[in-house]
Amino acid sequence: MTGILWAAGDCLAQKAECIARKRKLRYNYRRTAFTAAYGGALIGPFGHFWYRKLDKVVSSCLQPSTAVFVAAKVAADTFIYTPLNVGLFFALMTVVEGGHWTEVRHKLQQDFLPTMGAEMAIWPAYQAVNFARVPVQHQLLICSVGTLFDSTFLCWVHDHNDWLSMVVPGLRAPTALSPVTDAADSIGSLLNAGK
Repeated sequence: MTGILWAAGDCLAQKAECIARKRKLRYNYRRTAFTAAYGGALIGPFGHFWYRKLDKVVSSCLQPSTAVFVAAKVAADTFIYTPLNVGLFFALMTVVEGGHWTEVRHKLQQDFLPTMGAEMAIWPAYQAVNFARVPVQHQLLICSVGTLFDSTFLCWVHDHNDWLSMVVPGLRAPTALSPVTDAADSIGSLLNAGK
């Protein structure tokens, strides 16, 4: 189901681009297929593991169903899961579209922080309600509903370099992102060493 939602998100992102440009664009089926694979093969299984393990770990430290319990789960989701999802999506999609690690690094430098800012404007509140009101076995399902919108946003962002300056003309993304870009450089060096 997660793969289908990610594919639908990419379809919506491509449709939005056609509307924004006021002309028909050639649909990129390959991009949709890779987006579906990312959602279905990585995010779906990892999300299932993540929400169950997150609940178990936080329950071992804090009283379940309390405000502090929910806040701890939201903080972990916001500062561990979300950056991994955004960074991994940008990296993998850039590579499967034929990009090299220098392009991954550039994408992360240019769009990671603004995208994280946009994610943080929505997901913490969404997850607070999810974690406070929904039984753990159904939390991934509730996340999947939000995923349709989030995957649309992430696909659109991935397709637009420096998207922040498009949305807010004159505003540039901060580029102080050395830990993330250093990690991308290290991965790229390891992959290039194996060639």
